Amino acid sequence: MTLNLTTPRPDIVYLRRRLKRGESLPKTSTSSEATSTSLFLAPPESENSFVLPEKPALESTTVLTNENPVVRLDARQSAIGSIQFDNADHFGWESGKLSGMVYADDSNTNNMPSFSNRKLAEFYKGKLVLGLRHAKELRRIIVGASSGVMKMTMPNGNTVVTDTEDGYKVLHISRIGNILEIRMEILEEGGIPGTFSINTNSF
Repeated sequence: MTLNLTTPRPDIVYLRRRLKRGESLPKTSTSSEATSTSLFLAPPESENSFVLPEKPALESTTVLTNENPVVRLDARQSAIGSIQFDNADHFGWESGKLSGMVYADDSNTNNMPSFSNRKLAEFYKGKLVLGLRHAKELRRIIVGASSGVMKMTMPNGNTVVTDTEDGYKVLHISRIGNILEIRMEILEEGGIPGTFSINTNSF
């Protein structure tokens, strides 16, 4: 096969020979369909995308009641610093396939939730402290007090307080995506393990 190097090939521009002085390319017809064709690119739909229903955001001091039992943190509040709980003396937790119960007066700390040898939640100087840096490893934590009002304090000083009416209250803290939601709930018979199906024998 002999290559034709004398005839211009406008359809293959990068192989076309250099034109001589005064020489021009022959005009080629263009299809009306080609010029009118447009490409519409739609953003792909994410399988994991979801829209959370509106809930009150934590902006100052919030009292959770039976009528308004839920408050939600934003992404920043859910990830930076530590949350302290006053008057809490036990909590249940769940992370992946592990779960357990921890009591303030229990000397056995092996059942505390941890990540990379760091405690995710522990009792320290009479308060329960939940570290937020690795809290994403927790699916949920349920904090209880034997009596009285329980107060949750954020790093910036904002607080969440349970009311004192109608039964024994706990704070159910669950992760939804990258945010934390705090819900006040009343315990049923069986305490935290029975009400929230916390397996205390996973260790």
